Amino acid sequence: RVPSYTADVKKDPKNPKKLKTVTRYKIESQLQWENFMAAFQYALHIRLAEKRALYQYFLEIARKQGDKKKGEEREMKKNLQTVKDKVKTSYFKFMDKYRQKLYKVWRKAEKTKKDFDEEMKKYL
Repeated sequence: RVPSYTADVKKDPKNPKKLKTVTRYKIESQLQWENFMAAFQYALHIRLAEKRALYQYFLEIARKQGDKKKGEEREMKKNLQTVKDKVKTSYFKFMDKYRQKLYKVWRKAEKTKKDFDEEMKKYL
């Protein structure tokens, strides 16, 4: 008969009277120690899993903040370009609107200057 506090007992199917064990007998304190170590390792595993989950959570938040900041920078550049384009188009509209008027005034000034020069040549 095998004692209740043995571990890893295997029966040989060819010879049922022969038992194979890693260690044939373990004393009760050894079993308690192994149970304690197994529980300790499990607790350590659970604690590390909690810390890893917390780290992943904060890492995700940091990445979202970084993406948000980069997104805001991209949005600002886009808005700046839009404003520049609007200013250019309004400036060109202004220039197109007054270009003909400015050209007429310039031609009139040139004509007046030319007429004045001709009048001055007559008197000189």
